[in-house]
Amino acid sequence: MTMANGGKHGKRRGNRQLQVRLPADHWVWTLDSATRSQEVKKALEFYRNYRELLESIRADLEHIKSLLASGVARVQAEGVQNEGMQREDARLMNTLEKFLDF
Repeated sequence: MTMANGGKHGKRRGNRQLQVRLPADHWVWTLDSATRSQEVKKALEFYRNYRELLESIRADLEHIKSLLASGVARVQAEGVQNEGMQREDARLMNTLEKFLDF
């Protein structure tokens, strides 16, 4: 595969090329052309890691939601001796329930 810009490297073994059309005002075009490809690779890797982390957070939130629905979290909160902590735990549980209701 040849480089899109007709560069001097010609064919590169083991690397595949992806051609993407971007608007003229896209941030990619503000990058130095010598490092643009590497920066885009970094951005794609960041996006991949972000997606994996987001999926992990979503799974954790679903687990918390199921614990709240089953009452497990409430039972633990009721076992707290300090009345002030019980109020805070109740507020926390209410906030979590609202947050997870999406």
